[in-house]
Amino acid sequence: MSPELVHTMVLMATAMAAGISLVMFSAYRSFPEDIQGLGYWCLGAAVSVLIGPSYGLVYVLPQAWALIIANCMVFVSTIAIVAGTTCFFRRPIYWPALLVFSGTAYLGILWFLLLHDDFPVRIVIAAFFLCSMYLLQVFLILRHGDHHFSSYFLVGLLLIQTLAILINACHIYQRQETPFDIFHGGFAHQFYLYSNTFMSLLIGVGIMLMSTHELQKCLVQRALTDPLTEALNRRGFDIAYQQKNAAAASLQIRLSALVIDIDHFKAINDQYGHGMGDLVLVDIVKKIRDHLKPDDVLARFGGEEFVVLSAVSSTDTALELAYAIQRQLAQQTAQQTNPALPAYTISIGIALQKDDGHAEALIHAADRALYRAKKKGRNRVCVDGQTEFDPVLTDDAKYQQVSLNML
Repeated sequence: MSPELVHTMVLMATAMAAGISLVMFSAYRSFPEDIQGLGYWCLGAAVSVLIGPSYGLVYVLPQAWALIIANCMVFVSTIAIVAGTTCFFRRPIYWPALLVFSGTAYLGILWFLLLHDDFPVRIVIAAFFLCSMYLLQVFLILRHGDHHFSSYFLVGLLLIQTLAILINACHIYQRQETPFDIFHGGFAHQFYLYSNTFMSLLIGVGIMLMSTHELQKCLVQRALTDPLTEALNRRGFDIAYQQKNAAAASLQIRLSALVIDIDHFKAINDQYGHGMGDLVLVDIVKKIRDHLKPDDVLARFGGEEFVVLSAVSSTDTALELAYAIQRQLAQQTAQQTNPALPAYTISIGIALQKDDGHAEALIHAADRALYRAKKKGRNRVCVDGQTEFDPVLTDDAKYQQVSLNML
């Protein structure tokens, strides 16, 4: 391969890296903060633009200095990209371990460059570092990523790049080749150069595909959830109902709906302000979720009205859930575990699904039971079609008294 062609390839790789860094920077500025890691990826892509020109410094600086700068750019870019992948999957970055590993590898390269010049060993150390970083990203994607084309595409690219680095390192070490700069070398080095030129672009494309897939998930989630409480909204509930209804039908079990309403919520807003009302809404959602099964559904239907959808075998299961939520609220008031919030109670209406399997009929039946609970004095649980239940916590006189005092 002629030096002119190698120069052209290095320029192409630099131009591609610059283009990818601009795309990532645009994504970093425009994507929502829910998609993490873009800042690190953007930094890694930007630093990678400097790798090719850094190796070109061999023509204007002593070779050792040029290699020190170029390897520094490679290490910084790789560390930033690994940090971006780790943040993307919301995993903690173990900076001490990452920096110690990277620093040790970089110091090893400096040792075999400045103090004991050994070109093949330098290549092996650099290859070990890069392959470790690529395989770490492969592990993160396969362990925490979605089963989606973008994930598998990026995994494939990282494995190809790892293979190219290993082939180059093994070839140089086995033959004990003499030092050469990036613009010269044998067949294995040429293969690595070709691979690196196009992989730098394709890996950037893979990262953007994975980020775009995550953006799509984020937008769908925002369209289906309540922004304040992060419970499902009515559209999200309708979709979840269809899924749970089909699953319940296949298992021949019934669905139950709990319609939960915060008592005297308007009075809370009037007395403490709407900001405090928002905190109460967030608090009740947390309390409800503390008692839900993983496959239960929680949605916010109105200002202070919530619906829980659960697969149950009988009314008793739904009643246990309602009692548990009200018991926790009473304990919070009695023990003053959250003095920043005003004391509040909830009324709950329960209904079991009929044979028609319509969500509207189920919610309407639970609403009827809720209306009876409100009419009976609030802070009660009522079941559609059954005699109204007394206020909860009848098994504990202390909590019952607290509950009644809150009416």
